[in-house]
Amino acid sequence: NPVTKHSSVISTVAQKYVELKFEGATLKDVVRKLEYVYSIRIILGDQTIGQLKSTAVFNTKQRPEEILDILCSLHHLRFIKNQNTFKIYK
Repeated sequence: NPVTKHSSVISTVAQKYVELKFEGATLKDVVRKLEYVYSIRIILGDQTIGQLKSTAVFNTKQRPEEILDILCSLHHLRFIKNQNTFKIYK
């Protein structure tokens, strides 16, 4: 009575997360980087918002909403989302 033996190797690709590190970067630069990494559009309500400085470390495991929520709370700002477009305002 032959015994059927079976073995398999299942490989999974580990999710790679990218670190987003900002040291004294302007919000304008932070927004540009977030737009690139997440393929989204971010509009700044006025130019003074873009000059605000930010020092923070995020990674792409975080959703863009989570990152914008943190950035906005640091600078007492708000944002609204409409599909893949975000608007940051005072």
